Amino acid sequence: IKHGASRDSGAFIKNILPDGAIDPVKKAEAKVRAVHYRWALPWGTSGIRILPSAAWDDYAREMREAREEFDAAVGQFLLEYDSHRATAQVKLGGMFDPGDYPSVEEVRTKFGVHVGWMPIADTADFRVDLPDEIQLEIVRTMDDTVAESTKAATAELYKRFSKALNNIVERLSDPDKAFHDSLVTNLKDLCDAIPKLNVAGDDELVRLVKEAESIAAVEPDDLRMNERMRGEAAKTAGDILAAMGIALPA
Repeated sequence: IKHGASRDSGAFIKNILPDGAIDPVKKAEAKVRAVHYRWALPWGTSGIRILPSAAWDDYAREMREAREEFDAAVGQFLLEYDSHRATAQVKLGGMFDPGDYPSVEEVRTKFGVHVGWMPIADTADFRVDLPDEIQLEIVRTMDDTVAESTKAATAELYKRFSKALNNIVERLSDPDKAFHDSLVTNLKDLCDAIPKLNVAGDDELVRLVKEAESIAAVEPDDLRMNERMRGEAAKTAGDILAAMGIALPA
């Protein structure tokens, strides 16, 4: 309006905090989510995820550590909150509005991590006051839902596994390509986790993971220095992908 433009000519976002002030909290939040998504598999279409009992110890340990880091990051942000507000006042000049800044106590209530738990329905213990034929139809529907969810959870494991193997093939097939240690450690973590997350008891997945363990057991530096080992690792990964029915680019 000041420059003679119409109200819908653009948008303006005012940054009320200094650059990077909230970044440590965002990083800690991302770690919490990463832990949850790594160990809890998709279950149904409502956003609920399932945690196999075999993965409980890993989930509980990593989630506890992630939540502690999150709480620490939030605590540090709150300690620096008044300083951030003072910096913003200087930076914003006439655009500074004290009303944009709630109290530290109110800000504290905006952060938190909550994990809720729900039981899985047991079709063998489904008791309602309905005719037998309706109860049977409900049980069949529940069985179908569990089967579909189990299939989707297993597909998620295959997706993670094939992605890690694809990365191995892509980086190690070319002897001149550099790679980070995480190329191998990510596969190792998957080989450790998948048996605990295999809710369907998929024997083929177990077999393929065992084959991939030969790659995960190699030290990244050995792959960098030994061209033969590098080629063998790439070939093994490619063979596993082929067994999964995934064709590699020519």
